[in-house]
Amino acid sequence: MIELTGNSVKYFEKEKNGDNLHFEEFVESNSVLCIVADGISKQPCDWLASETACKRFVANFIRLSESSDQERIEQSIKEVNNFILQQAGDCSGMSATFSLFYWNKSGASFVSNIGDSRVYRCRAGKLD
Repeated sequence: MIELTGNSVKYFEKEKNGDNLHFEEFVESNSVLCIVADGISKQPCDWLASETACKRFVANFIRLSESSDQERIEQSIKEVNNFILQQAGDCSGMSATFSLFYWNKSGASFVSNIGDSRVYRCRAGKLD
């Protein structure tokens, strides 16, 4: 059994929360995707960076459904990174941390951590 929880609190001095949480179950492939993106608050458009990272990752991941799970994850991360780096204007220089957990029906799981956000596993009440 996989239990997913998430919580985010907006910093009181900010207009928008720079955190973005995305949980998705893909029923047809019996798999689960969990993403946490944290916009870097000292960079412009932190809230947009984290929101964009999650939305674009999922869109690309779905689009690449014919590839292996590992290839889908790697290619989707690269596309998101390139897209964010290419932003111009007021949001030029935006960035976000990015962590994901993906589990599929065969029992394979994938974890990716970019920046200082992390995914942890908890078994029997202890973090691994």
